Amino acid sequence: MSSNVPIRACAVCARILDHADGAGYMHMISDGHVVVPVVPSEIRTDYRCDFCTAPHPTWVLPADSFKVAGIPAGSDGGWSACEACADLLRADDWAGLVRRAIREYAVWAGHPMLAESRMFLAQTYRRLSSKVSGPLERIAR
Repeated sequence: MSSNVPIRACAVCARILDHADGAGYMHMISDGHVVVPVVPSEIRTDYRCDFCTAPHPTWVLPADSFKVAGIPAGSDGGWSACEACADLLRADDWAGLVRRAIREYAVWAGHPMLAESRMFLAQTYRRLSSKVSGPLERIAR
């Protein structure tokens, strides 16, 4: 998300939202409900792992900005990672990251991720892997 765009969370699922220029706020992967953007302090929310949505990420993967098909604003900067996803990143296991994200999505959404969303996720991670700009950095708490 661009640093000049205010951070918003979804009042329905309490997840931090992505911003698409001209399209407003949206979920990176749709979870079947209408997005209701609110200031994060208005609801109980925590930052989530940008890969699997686990709460309380502890790492950031520095990355250059890149375009993502279907999201006009693309990806802007680093991606947060939980311990498990950070381990996969250290192992350069991008296929494992995709599998973990798909599995965790099914847990929190209560249904499997759509095939189109799985393809979108794999393409986005593939593009991200070529834009990594440094080693994982610990998030200061």
